[in-house]
Amino acid sequence: MAAPYRHFSSKSDLLGAIARLGFEQLSQALSGVPTSDPEETLLEAGIRYVTFAAEHPALFEVMFDNRERAPQSREGLAALAKLGEPLERLAAAGRLTVPVETAVKSAWAMVHGVALLRAGGMLTFAGTDTQTSLRAALRPLLEGGLIRPGS
Repeated sequence: MAAPYRHFSSKSDLLGAIARLGFEQLSQALSGVPTSDPEETLLEAGIRYVTFAAEHPALFEVMFDNRERAPQSREGLAALAKLGEPLERLAAAGRLTVPVETAVKSAWAMVHGVALLRAGGMLTFAGTDTQTSLRAALRPLLEGGLIRPGS
């Protein structure tokens, strides 16, 4: 049990390092969405976010629990910026109904909420969801009031 403390001065430092690693992995998972359409990019990023949470539940829990570690990290903000990139493109096209900063927080809250519902075993979002059903659930959440309809 003492081995980690040879490398970290406290539990808070250890948990912070684990969270930073998780955010780096999440950022990688959200990178390289293969579409030029920012709306589809946002949807795919949302699906990848929910999938990452399902595939790494313990890591995801550490990443989003600040009770025993410092709250933000450069890596966490970089991962969140991946959700912001397609929203910035939608804003540039005049398709957001709210400022980008608000849209990022809203989109994050929506996909994070779905991820937590799935992790908690809520039947509506439990592990039987397919990529298609996740897309169907996320589309109205992400489009509901954030994005103006395309032309």
